Amino acid sequence: MTMNLFVPTRLIVFSVILLLLFSCGKEIEDPYPPSSPQWIPKSSVEEWPERGIDAEPGDVIYLEWYPNPEPDIDGYALYRKAESDTLERFEQVAYLSISDPFQSSTSYRDEDALVTYQIERYDYYLRAKDTGGNLSPPGDTLDYALLIQLSSARMDPQSLTDTLNTEREFTWAYGYNIAMEDYVLTILDAQSQALIIRDAFQPTQYIGGTERWTFHPYWKVENGDSIWVDLQSGHTYQWRIDMQADYDGNIERTGSESNWCYFTVR
Repeated sequence: MTMNLFVPTRLIVFSVILLLLFSCGKEIEDPYPPSSPQWIPKSSVEEWPERGIDAEPGDVIYLEWYPNPEPDIDGYALYRKAESDTLERFEQVAYLSISDPFQSSTSYRDEDALVTYQIERYDYYLRAKDTGGNLSPPGDTLDYALLIQLSSARMDPQSLTDTLNTEREFTWAYGYNIAMEDYVLTILDAQSQALIIRDAFQPTQYIGGTERWTFHPYWKVENGDSIWVDLQSGHTYQWRIDMQADYDGNIERTGSESNWCYFTVR
């Protein structure tokens, strides 16, 4: 008896054709998850403007990251854990959709971080999600803790009605946490937002004493040119005091920022 070897082959080809016909027009699910999101590296004390994880005025921890390279990203899930949590539970605290016109999908302001005399540190990681519902592996974990911020009511000068004294002296008082290691004083041109100076220095008083800092004109090099930096008479400026601690190299892992105060120069 002679077998027809061509029949099975014809059946296989016919089945493949039917499968392709019935599959036509249907979306094939993407089984591949996106890559892990990457945090924007934190700036050092000397750099301006600031970038990366940081404190913000109002007892806020600010986080930012690069957008994923995949074209089908739907958004980013942010997870947080308090280091005091003995169960070490990461919980999702936000989902940032790239299609939401009312919020950024590559930054987040954590307004729920606790600020206490006993410093509470928080760990964060991100996962990207694509339109197929696939979640990326977790990205790197970052951590940050807040210090109680300096009250602007204890800063002088503090409003547009205040004129900087002839000694060009700034004063403030802070008495909340001896964990603070450094002050960073920043002055900006209130109109152009150009940086005038950013100076880091250690406290002379840790509990309740008055701190003083005097502005001195100076030369700086910018784009190869030497520029004389001074506060101009009749001009409006804004200033802020940051407090920083717990450094990894020259990057602080604990801090706070005061609200901006304003002044004019005689």
